[in-house]
Amino acid sequence: MRSLSRASLPILFATLALAQTPTGLLTLDLLQTLARARQYAGQIQTANLTLSQATQDRVQARAATPRPTAPAPASSSAMTALTFSTTRASSTRTSCLSS
Repeated sequence: MRSLSRASLPILFATLALAQTPTGLLTLDLLQTLARARQYAGQIQTANLTLSQATQDRVQARAATPRPTAPAPASSSAMTALTFSTTRASSTRTSCLSS
């Protein structure tokens, strides 16, 4: 399970920056740490949800974008007609040359 995501890191750093004392050192015991975790848990969960929604939106947008496709192969009837006309034209030329 991922405990921190990219979206929650700025919130965490902002929280730490605001929580610092003027000397730059902050001493917390376990109870204070747990109290702060409860206090900011909602913001972190919201940031994680926002990141997940943005990721899913991007995935769905890519899926909805039409991709270029290769042209469809010629149908067999079109190929037959092309072959027939080519054969007929070559036989006509042959008969004209032999006469």
